[in-house]
Amino acid sequence: MSIRKRFNEIFDIEDNVEEERRRFVERINQLIFHVIDTTEIRTFKYETLFDMICFELGVNVTYLERHSPRDD
Repeated sequence: MSIRKRFNEIFDIEDNVEEERRRFVERINQLIFHVIDTTEIRTFKYETLFDMICFELGVNVTYLERHSPRDD
């Protein structure tokens, strides 16, 4: 039995796309929107939010920054 399968079994986690989608949306709601709602506008940094979103999406921030189109 794989480690992931055993982990899911121990914590009673369903392994299907709908459940993963629901969990992702819940993580976004708890983490990302909480930061937006509770940070004072004068101290809010979009870079931090971008980093957090990339983390939740499992995307490499450095890769995106190097390969994104730039405004000239």
